[in-house]
Amino acid sequence: MSLLIGLLVIWLLWKLLKFSFWLLGVLIIVALIGFFVKALLIPAIILIAGGLLYGFGSFFN
Repeated sequence: MSLLIGLLVIWLLWKLLKFSFWLLGVLIIVALIGFFVKALLIPAIILIAGGLLYGFGSFFN
């Protein structure tokens, strides 16, 4: 009986380990997307908006 419980515990720990690897992969993907948005997308939006505002300002003068 203790052998069966031991095998069940080992199987459960293996499933949790595989799930933790999957969860780690998901967290890495989320971190990469967050880095992309923070480092590239926000400055690009600011530059485009600034260029448009500068263009509109010189258009009306």
